[in-house]
Amino acid sequence: GTNSEINSKFNKDTQETDVITKLNGTDLPELTVSNVNAGLISRKTSVMVKHVDEKGNNLIEPETIDGKVGDEYQTQAKDFEEYEVKEIIGNEIGQMTPEQITVTYVYKKIEGSIEITKIDKKDNSKLIEGATFRIEKLKDNGEVDEEFSYQELTTDKEGKVKFEGLEVGKYRVTETKAPSGYELLKNSIEVEITGENRDIKLTAENELKLILPLTGDTNNTIGVIIIGAIMIGISVILFVKYEGKVLIEKV
Repeated sequence: GTNSEINSKFNKDTQETDVITKLNGTDLPELTVSNVNAGLISRKTSVMVKHVDEKGNNLIEPETIDGKVGDEYQTQAKDFEEYEVKEIIGNEIGQMTPEQITVTYVYKKIEGSIEITKIDKKDNSKLIEGATFRIEKLKDNGEVDEEFSYQELTTDKEGKVKFEGLEVGKYRVTETKAPSGYELLKNSIEVEITGENRDIKLTAENELKLILPLTGDTNNTIGVIIIGAIMIGISVILFVKYEGKVLIEKV
């Protein structure tokens, strides 16, 4: 019969493994394998790459990189519309080992904000306090997303409100209460938060209300009478022109 014997010895100084073989008691030429244990030169192995959210749920199916022990490997993060990398567990690059390596990319939801500054339409330097805004999230079809709890905030002394912690998506901002003495904004504002445009700043202008004079206010009453007289005169002129007759030669 044939008797064979394989012995190995790791050399700390050279970081090499000396492999000594014997066949029927006779020493065969000595082999040296650098940085790899004897017998593992051609062993297959792999690296598993995971992409998960903060709860550990897979955002996509795990990937596998196949190779041999000692091969170089490299991984990278994925681009997701609503997520960004929070942390990486494991080495993104390295050498493959006899045991499978796992690299995990953990992602968090992208969050943005919408800041609104309230100003006077005629005097933009005047910041308006006391305007209340509501924010709602919209679905792709434009309907209100009922799963999103709407928020309402009121402008401070600097005329500002800021809605924060908003996920990627479309939003509608509506003024629900105008500041004292101002008209309510007629139209809502729709904006979209994305990974590239996550912090949005808006400026809303308000017009002063037309306030009619109170009973007993002589000065304002005179003004209203004059305006009323002018309007009556215009009406007469329009009437004359419409009928095609000259009822008044001089006004």
